[in-house]
Amino acid sequence: MKLRVLHVDDSQDDRVLTKMKLEKLSKQLVVEGVESVKEALSALEQREYHCILSDYQMPKLDGSHLLKTLREQNNNIPFIFYTGQGNEALAVEVFRAGADDYFAKDIGLAHYERLCNSIENIVRYYQQFLERKNERIALRQSQQKLIKAQKLARMSNWEWDFRKDEFYCSDAFFHILGISVDDNSKDKSLVLNQFPEEQLKRFKRDVLSVMRGVEIIQKEYQILNAVNEELTFLVSMA
Repeated sequence: MKLRVLHVDDSQDDRVLTKMKLEKLSKQLVVEGVESVKEALSALEQREYHCILSDYQMPKLDGSHLLKTLREQNNNIPFIFYTGQGNEALAVEVFRAGADDYFAKDIGLAHYERLCNSIENIVRYYQQFLERKNERIALRQSQQKLIKAQKLARMSNWEWDFRKDEFYCSDAFFHILGISVDDNSKDKSLVLNQFPEEQLKRFKRDVLSVMRGVEIIQKEYQILNAVNEELTFLVSMA
């Protein structure tokens, strides 16, 4: 997978050199350069990048403004300062502001190798973080759906006294089937009509067996909802 790096630096020479060195060291990296914070924010709106490599001091708006703006937008894209104004105090400042790494500019091969490794490692860790985050979100959503389904299952029931021909069905049961009814239209035919033909025949045979006192039955039956999706229900007869 290609990793798109947005390099923000007002020096064209530095942008060209950095692009050449990094793309030569790693076939994964694609480095695109802009000369200002304003151009960087515009570029980020137009396409996806995996990492930002930013100078610190630039005309008008500096790199710290870019970092602050992104973090205030809850954009946690990996951010590396790459600056010619390197000192320990500045390094402490940018790390506190939320930068992921900091490099003072140099021209040696070992320097570019360290920079390249930092970009690849930080992006990989960030992507793993996003994957775990998405997994937790998906798990939480799945758990919420399960809880909702369990609540509906506990609430959804229908009862039919064969001998007295008295019928009751909860609103939740009709909700599961996707049928909209009012209290005056709750008739057993609304449920029976949702049985596929073979399932209805089996259900009627079981009803007759129970009415004859042959056995007590607890079986699963397939019932269709309003959009013809098959649902399975456990039915007890006695």
